[in-house]
Amino acid sequence: MAWETEIVEQVRVVINDTESPQTYTDTRIERATIIAAAQAVKEIDFSRVYSVDITLQTISPDPTGLDPKDLDFINLVSLKCACLILGGELRQYSLSSVTVVDGPSTMSFGSIFKNLKETLDGLLKQYDKAKFLYQSGISGQCITTPTTAINIYPSQEF
Repeated sequence: MAWETEIVEQVRVVINDTESPQTYTDTRIERATIIAAAQAVKEIDFSRVYSVDITLQTISPDPTGLDPKDLDFINLVSLKCACLILGGELRQYSLSSVTVVDGPSTMSFGSIFKNLKETLDGLLKQYDKAKFLYQSGISGQCITTPTTAINIYPSQEF
């Protein structure tokens, strides 16, 4: 299906896995995409009804084969998939974020964990904002009085 090519490429760019050798195989990203799509259709009322089969690894209808493409579904699932993948990496790094002290020398691997956590937190915020905007039908903002983003999204910090 066409979604495999398009969404996998989007996810690779978001997680910065575009250079050879790539960390993740296409198959691994496709599996994560199926899980992300299954979670997204439970969280979000998309304008089209999608059927996600985790066992068969299918998304029907193919969001990239529609006329027009369902860019909202593609982008939200790509962001969700990137969050799932980076969340897995974060768990791995949390187990190995140690500090080694040998006399005057110190080596710390905690900064990798910290930087990855900040990246993941930023992606989660992007996903939440994109989901909120899609669900509310907001494609732009019209400001008629003095305001701040906190007034528009009171429960979110964007």
